[in-house]
Amino acid sequence: KNQRDELKSASSAVILPFYDDFRYPQVFPDQTLWSDYNVFINDAFSKNGLNHGVATFDAIDSAGYIYEDASIAPFAADYLTSRSIRLDSLFSPLKRAINKSDSLYLSFWYQPQGLGNDPQPGDSLMLQFEASSDGNTFWNTVWSTEGMKLDTFYLHNGTWWKQVLIPITDSALYFHNDFRFRFIGHASLAGDMLQSWQSNMDQWNVDVVYLNVGRNMDDTTTNWMGFASAAPKMLKSYSAMPYWQYGDNPGLVLRDTLTNYVANLSGQLKNGRYEYIVRDEAGNDVDSYLGGLFLLDPFPIEGYLAEQKVAKPAVSRILPIDPIGGVSTTYFDIVHKITTFESGSDTRLDSVVYRQSFEDYFSYDDGTPEAGYGVTPSGAQFAIRFKLSKPDMIKGVDIFFNRTQNSANQQYFNLRFWDDNNGLPGKLLRSDTIVRVDFGDNLNQFVRYSLPQPVLALNAFHIGLQQRTNDNLNVGFDLSMDNSANQSYNVDGTWIRSQYAGALMIRPLMAGTTSKSDVSNGSKGVLFYPNPILNSTVEVEFDGSVGQRLKLDFFSISGQYITSAEVQGVSSLPSLANGLYLVKVTNLSNNKVYFDKISIAN
Repeated sequence: KNQRDELKSASSAVILPFYDDFRYPQVFPDQTLWSDYNVFINDAFSKNGLNHGVATFDAIDSAGYIYEDASIAPFAADYLTSRSIRLDSLFSPLKRAINKSDSLYLSFWYQPQGLGNDPQPGDSLMLQFEASSDGNTFWNTVWSTEGMKLDTFYLHNGTWWKQVLIPITDSALYFHNDFRFRFIGHASLAGDMLQSWQSNMDQWNVDVVYLNVGRNMDDTTTNWMGFASAAPKMLKSYSAMPYWQYGDNPGLVLRDTLTNYVANLSGQLKNGRYEYIVRDEAGNDVDSYLGGLFLLDPFPIEGYLAEQKVAKPAVSRILPIDPIGGVSTTYFDIVHKITTFESGSDTRLDSVVYRQSFEDYFSYDDGTPEAGYGVTPSGAQFAIRFKLSKPDMIKGVDIFFNRTQNSANQQYFNLRFWDDNNGLPGKLLRSDTIVRVDFGDNLNQFVRYSLPQPVLALNAFHIGLQQRTNDNLNVGFDLSMDNSANQSYNVDGTWIRSQYAGALMIRPLMAGTTSKSDVSNGSKGVLFYPNPILNSTVEVEFDGSVGQRLKLDFFSISGQYITSAEVQGVSSLPSLANGLYLVKVTNLSNNKVYFDKISIAN
């Protein structure tokens, strides 16, 4: 939302040509061309893209909230409105009025659903022109199409994208100095009785919007060749992982080859050159790959480039490791470049960048939720598996939850951890931590759940959520990769591998140690091991040490005194009903006092 205000521009009217293919990094449309912020500019939602940028229409506003007037009936959701365009005059080579003989056309490509949710038949994508007559302005609908599944769209059209060309011939209505056009995406929420299922959906993708004179119905190409998708990730499974876990066995997790999609949208054979460069966090080049020259026919003829040295470039060396272990986080930018050779000395460059992050967490997802995931009923569970290169401790979990209508999925759940049993959750590593669904302030922002004590994982482990209600928790689900082999669910006591291709947006935070003292609260505070407490047995750490004589006073969460006990080392507690308690901990040697919350789960 802060970036949205910073991008706001008081640009003057646009002069022809008007062109946007959305190949820029910000999530909002270019404010020199467009006057609103509703659509999501991204490289993730389209399927078999034309280039590496697309404008996606959906059911959430520019701040990531479900629209206030959203309903199960179709409603106008995202708008994409042009700035004022000078259709009164041409300015080059000489200024003159535009007239009908100049053959003015607006064209664009569109795709329903993409990798997201299919718009329903009652939903629509609409194009309107703003007209001016007798001093009045109004919007005319000049084109629309109904929603459908992408597979159905492909059967109807024989292609994943369809181009629309619209002549603008009514000079009285449109040929003035303040012409505007807009796209409107109509969406409808899920009809399920539970609002927790009513989340973002009904995606439309729009690309390569072009308005100019001197065109005709056969003018279907644009003079561009380059990447048709986001840059490929460098790791086999993960999009990010701890640097120390990577450095322990880089050959195990690094890809042998990468995957590029390169398209030629012009109407003629193009020749170009491909390369990629790997740069470290300081900007130094640490590796490079030269794919060399290639030829590519237009997209309708050849599709994506199949030449292996460009489409499947080799990973020639491992990304540098830190043999001393002094670096905890870093990143490498892999910059892919296509140079297109035009006539004479004219060259054009297209590039995409993948930032390979090495932080303190594991991640399968790319950070963009094309869908949401949940299970029912109450008591049902789902989990995601992570494999370690060496033992480590889990200190917290980052989770992304999709917003739903009226935040109906903001429910409590049990956060759980298991060891691995032949790829499925096995023994419970710790008892439940009870937390609640929450949302970040930024687009696609994860919520962090820090653990009161770390969880030791020796090899592979699973993180999961257990329902406490029948609501869909609606965890973000990244459909750009198939991680179903590492995901499972349990609704009746038996774990089953997931049947849905995608990646749960759940990321474990790792400590980089196997010592609980390294991740405790150090010299201040109090910690209970375990917490929740099982079998009424507990060890209490006070100011970083254990074995001290301590008095524990137990209170209900509302503050009512219940009972007291003295402990030293590993001790048994008084009989307490399962639930949450507030505990006053007093060091009997110096009368120092701390308060903490515990959970009894006998």
